[in-house]
Amino acid sequence: MKKIALSILIFLSGSLLYFTKAQDIHFVDLNKQPIDGLIVSIIDITSGKGDVLITDRQGKISLKGAKTPFILQTYHFAFTEFRDTLKSYENRTITLQPNNVDLDEVSITGNYGMTDHSLFDTEVITREKIETQAANNVQDLFTHQLNTRVGYNAATGSNMTMQGINGENIKVLVDGVPVIGRINGNINLSQLNVNNVSRVEIIKGPASVLYGTNALGGVINIITDAGGNQPFKAGINSYYESNGQYNVDLFTNFHFKKTNLSLSGGRNFFEGWSETDSSRANEWNPKQQYFGNIRISQQLKKTQITFQSSYFDEKVTAKSGIIRGWPYEAYAFDEYYKTLRFNNNLQVNHIIDETHSLQMTGAYSHYRYIRNTYIKNLVDLSQSLSGNALQQDTNAYGAGLLRMVYTKDDNAVKINYQAGIDFNLEYTTGRRIKDEKQQVGDYAAFASIQYKPVESLVISPAVRIAYNSTYQAPVIPSLNLMYLLNLKTTFRASYSRGFRSPSLKEQYLDFQDANHKVFGNSSLMAENSHHLLASADWNRSLGTFNIKLSPSIFYNHIYNKIILVTMSDYYTYENLNKYITQGGQFVAGLEKGNLKLSAGIAYTGIYNQFENSNVSTAFTYSTEMNSSTEYRFAKTKTSLALYWKYNGHLPIYMLDENNNVQLFSGESYSMLDFSIVQPLFNNKITVGAGLKNILDVTSINNYQAGGAHQSTSDVALVGMGRSVFLRLQFQLSK
Repeated sequence: MKKIALSILIFLSGSLLYFTKAQDIHFVDLNKQPIDGLIVSIIDITSGKGDVLITDRQGKISLKGAKTPFILQTYHFAFTEFRDTLKSYENRTITLQPNNVDLDEVSITGNYGMTDHSLFDTEVITREKIETQAANNVQDLFTHQLNTRVGYNAATGSNMTMQGINGENIKVLVDGVPVIGRINGNINLSQLNVNNVSRVEIIKGPASVLYGTNALGGVINIITDAGGNQPFKAGINSYYESNGQYNVDLFTNFHFKKTNLSLSGGRNFFEGWSETDSSRANEWNPKQQYFGNIRISQQLKKTQITFQSSYFDEKVTAKSGIIRGWPYEAYAFDEYYKTLRFNNNLQVNHIIDETHSLQMTGAYSHYRYIRNTYIKNLVDLSQSLSGNALQQDTNAYGAGLLRMVYTKDDNAVKINYQAGIDFNLEYTTGRRIKDEKQQVGDYAAFASIQYKPVESLVISPAVRIAYNSTYQAPVIPSLNLMYLLNLKTTFRASYSRGFRSPSLKEQYLDFQDANHKVFGNSSLMAENSHHLLASADWNRSLGTFNIKLSPSIFYNHIYNKIILVTMSDYYTYENLNKYITQGGQFVAGLEKGNLKLSAGIAYTGIYNQFENSNVSTAFTYSTEMNSSTEYRFAKTKTSLALYWKYNGHLPIYMLDENNNVQLFSGESYSMLDFSIVQPLFNNKITVGAGLKNILDVTSINNYQAGGAHQSTSDVALVGMGRSVFLRLQFQLSK
């Protein structure tokens, strides 16, 4: 009764309904999942007076027998409007259809619960988008993302930037658990498969209060498939691409009573690719991946317990193009890079009551990176491990996590809150780490409040207080605002501080071989930052057209940014005095029936200030544009998709090999992909095919100003040329 009374005080739009007996109405989506936060209007036909209610976490509203007949009408961004006249008091379940427009996809990252009104500027990549993009890993997903750039290194794999901020400041999570094993500061996104992923959520902008260090530039949360409620489901996926990729994986899921068990695993194989065949070396190195995952969840009344364990094994082969010993013998030094990942996490979600919940996560992650050099005999094809110890390397990383979050989330009151603790312990071992073992602990408490002075405005201050065993962590505050002008227009604004302590590698690396000397710096200062972000979402229906416009602007100011610099005869890590990125983006979407169109443009400026440098640098700007066209034939369920991304030339001030400030500029290029997806035999078989990199882009030049009449350049790999792909899925369920 208290909840009903509060709802009446807030939303009363007329006289109270006459009550006679209890009636519950349950609202669910097509997957039979409850719809929380649904606005429900009930109008007495006789008097024209009514009431407005909001569904609870179970997707229900409770009435006491409204005077019949009455009109029931629903309002929600993500679902089409439902309107009906009820003439009886029977309990009933109403299934709502999804809205034709992906207005604000439901997200959970950084929110109190699943909601389409996220306080953060969040983007969701759905499972449908993963399949139409024919993505095999997370790196593929970001090829066409706006304000995001993905790069490639033959030895370390993929790297990325977001809003002009490098990968060391982007937190990558799998089901809320941080991914470890950064090489040169980046998580290799090509090692994160999407075979069992239901969606990927992206927070563009700082989330340091919730997720701590490494979250200055944004958060990528990879959310795996929970399995569903079908008693049995199993299938096999296969993928072929003409550039030399052959992938296959299997999955199965069992659901019985309140237990869900999911198993999946597979093998990805890439034979390597080069634009020319003039050398035994490949521009894109061959690699082989094996992966597996087990997930089991148990529902115990109001508590859900989920355990998940995953294993990943990758081997990259880097054949040398330099043949030695000729003409008396022929041999080469080949390198092999092996990565092992073993992740385990236990999550407990307990619903205390309709408005209070407790979530607990415990996780342990292990990462091992091995580099071996072999002497390859090119006559008899035998090989032996090189005797030079500097050509062998093994590094291991481990991380333990304990996270507890208590949430009060009640749509009927003005103040809700969330509080939690976040304990992280990370260690690294290896011959090239100072003293061969180092560790760092980060222990924090955080809290946020969501205050609604009026129904349309949410004010959310938050704070994180942390203890870092290596660096003194500052108090990290943030403030988020969200204003709902109406059901179709939302404004967001946020301010946050950020903090990143130097990684163990940046502090303690001791790497020396025949060609390199790279040392860590235990005197590094931690990075601190300020961030501002403002955005809007405007949605309108004009006849049969649905339109969405989403402009946003951002400003990121990082102090003491850590970079790798060249000294007289070695490399080391130093603090950059100041690093700023600023800019904005504008995205427009249009839907008409089964046609979806989207286009966007982003403009990002970067400013570097190098300490003790007399060079006056300025902001350098780059442009990105993207578009997507998707069409689905209703009768045959055939889906067509065309994705395009333009990456404009990227000028930036950097230090050259003489430690002087120079202006570098990367060439512009575009990526264009096309796909077609066809389900067959009542979705038991799904066939996908298409073209990738239709414009046949392989590499771009990175130029450095060399003087009044000359310049030097370097080549960066961005694509493997035009290719054809074919995907086949077979699935059984009951």
